Amino acid sequence: MLYLSTIMDSFNSESIAHKISNHPNTKLTLDTLNQLGYLDGVIIHSDQGSTYTSREFFELARKKRRHQKYFQ
Repeated sequence: MLYLSTIMDSFNSESIAHKISNHPNTKLTLDTLNQLGYLDGVIIHSDQGSTYTSREFFELARKKRRHQKYFQ
């Protein structure tokens, strides 16, 4: 089975990053997030599954922000 992780621009519903994997794990979501540059001004909305609420995902998203004041 294949699993797709996407990051979409909600303004125009365009996929701005995506990865496919055989396993729905944290590595898949991290690889998808790594396709993007800085996350300044970006709001990440997810289904709150374990891969998106993992410490690794949280830390990577925090590191990819240049202006920490925007991160909650």
